[in-house]
Amino acid sequence: MEYASNAKANAALTTGIIGTVLGGIASAGGIGAILGLGRPNPANMPEDDRPVTRYEMGLIQENNRKDTEIAILKSQQYTDRAMVGVQAQFAQQTAWNAVQGINIQTIQNQLASITKFMVPISAIVPEPLTAEAATASAPKTTGTGSGS
Repeated sequence: MEYASNAKANAALTTGIIGTVLGGIASAGGIGAILGLGRPNPANMPEDDRPVTRYEMGLIQENNRKDTEIAILKSQQYTDRAMVGVQAQFAQQTAWNAVQGINIQTIQNQLASITKFMVPISAIVPEPLTAEAATASAPKTTGTGSGS
């Protein structure tokens, strides 16, 4: 019977050892962590692959907020400058339209007087010629015309 009790003790001791080793491996992060295959060590990682802390994330968010604010301000400046140019063009167009409106009205008035059944002489010649005006403006000749 001695052999039987020794076997039970050896089995219990072996099971305990195996359980302790497996528990230690699990608490260390598994076999991959022991062999270097588990979670990466931040100290050995490249700069762009390492985890970020809350402090660093706060800085990143603040930087992004400031970048967004700068972009909004730049776009507002651009819009303001563009609006000044548009307003200047609008003022020029308004002045040009006013001049063209006067020109069109003048042409319409002239056409209205020409398209009557009887065209008044004032629509064709600014000052009507009368017989007296025609004789008054005609060159006067004296003498025989021989030039002597």
